[in-house]
Amino acid sequence: MINKVDILKYYIKEDAQANKIQSWIDYRIKLMYGNVNACVFRYLKVLRKYEYYSKNKKILRYYYRFLHRRYGLKYNLAIPINKVGFGLYIPHIEGGVIVNCEKIGNHCTINSGVVVGNKGDNSKVPTIGNNVTLSVGCKIIGQISIGNNVLVAPNAVVVSDVPDNCVVAGVPAKIIKRDGIKVNN
Repeated sequence: MINKVDILKYYIKEDAQANKIQSWIDYRIKLMYGNVNACVFRYLKVLRKYEYYSKNKKILRYYYRFLHRRYGLKYNLAIPINKVGFGLYIPHIEGGVIVNCEKIGNHCTINSGVVVGNKGDNSKVPTIGNNVTLSVGCKIIGQISIGNNVLVAPNAVVVSDVPDNCVVAGVPAKIIKRDGIKVNN
């Protein structure tokens, strides 16, 4: 929850670093040429300001809510407020990203075509830890927990809990590496 200006600035700085934005001039030039990192950072900056102003100032809340929805449609991203930690990196937006979760930790990577959601009941949504990479086209479904330092392989469908320091792949996803050691299934 972003409730202070210092926290807001820290989140924006971490998101900029994760998306390879060096400076304000670098950001504006990349945005002018349609660079994906700049577009994602633009969306995340609006998301963070919407999170901050949703509790503080009513007029700005409506303004940032409008921008959040507008850029979400423009860049094919759907990330609710107060759910994602700092340092989020989205390298591709062409396939869209849909996130409906309890919480996503810090310094995570979400590729295009990823869907994080429920099985029809909004109360049963996933929780994702820190330093998690969700590869292209993977699906995280149901009330499950994904630990820290996890890699979800492309097109995997995760329907059960995943412990820390693992690589999961397949439909349904199974652990193929744990703590750097290959697991025989």
